[in-house]
Amino acid sequence: MTTAGGRTISVHGDEDFDAHVRIVDVDPNSVAFVNEIGSFQTRKQVSVHNIMAVGERAFVTYYQDGFRVLDLSDPTQPTEIAHYRTWPGSSGLAPGYGDNFFEGAIGVEYDAVSGLIYVADTHRGLFILRLDVP
Repeated sequence: MTTAGGRTISVHGDEDFDAHVRIVDVDPNSVAFVNEIGSFQTRKQVSVHNIMAVGERAFVTYYQDGFRVLDLSDPTQPTEIAHYRTWPGSSGLAPGYGDNFFEGAIGVEYDAVSGLIYVADTHRGLFILRLDVP
């Protein structure tokens, strides 16, 4: 859970075809208590894997669609502000690319002290990134 746009939210990711990142209002004072208020999707053919929400940012690994950073300042309209392509596709760069639905960016960890983002990829290993967006 995190706080974004003055709301307590949870960021949930589907894992299957047609996967979405879903923003859920978890206000214990609301009638519904848990209510989806926003969503984000890259392509229907690609699944979300791991998500880390910190403040008004969500760090998302999206298998073949790589790593994404979402701005949650308006949690009803999550907006992509950065991405990094970890997966080169089935271009013949390495044996086995493009053979599995569950390949590409699979793990993310953000270190708020250093500002570094660690992204794990099934074929290419570990990427260490820094977000240069204000």
